[in-house]
This record gives sequence, C-alpha cells and structure tokens, in this order.
Amino acid sequence: MSKRQWERTKKDRRSADAPAPERETPADAAGVRIPSWIPAAVFVGLTAYLFRAFIFSDLMLFGNDTLGLGYVVRDWYADALKSLGRIPGWMPPILGGTPFLEALSAGDSLYPPSLALLL
Repeated sequence: MSKRQWERTKKDRRSADAPAPERETPADAAGVRIPSWIPAAVFVGLTAYLFRAFIFSDLMLFGNDTLGLGYVVRDWYADALKSLGRIPGWMPPILGGTPFLEALSAGDSLYPPSLALLL
C-alpha cells in the first residue's frame, strides 16, 4: 500500500467515526420552539371547556351497563372455584372465550374479602 493510499484510508476512517452534523429542523430554522407543557395544557383546557357542563356541576357519572355482566361472572366464578378448586384461567361463556383474570369481567376476583364471600 502506498503512502498516498494509506493517507486516504486514514482520512476516510476518521470521517466515518466522526458524528454526523445535526440537521436543522424547520422549527429551529424559524427560531420557534414550543415548550413541552403546552400540548398537555391545551388538551386539559379543551377537555374542561367541552365538558364544563358536567365537570362544574353536582352530577355524578353513573353507568349500570356492567352490572348484568358482573352478576353473571361472579356466579360463574363461584361455581368454577367450587368445581376446579382454583382460579380459572379461561372463561368460555363470555365472547366465545376470554382469559379470566385479564378480562375486565374478572373485577374483584383476587380481592380477599370478595374471595372469602364466594367460598
């Protein structure tokens, strides 16, 4: 290898190891930077504005659409505990089969007072 080739290889190696120059983003080029807290503040403010009639009232958000499923699941869970002798891993009657503890239908299955009442 000639001295000239060696110098060229050494120069190429140095330029490959050097960090790439940072590119300017359009915001940097214009000199405008948005603080990181502004999007969260806009979101909270917009939500409070849109739901102001409910947020600033004495009303309570109440839904009873989960009660029916809750009764069915608790009954099935009590039967499964009696027949299996352990916490079931799978619940076939709901949606063609769902994992029991990962599903929202499991609810308070592992809460000790609830477990004692089911037994």
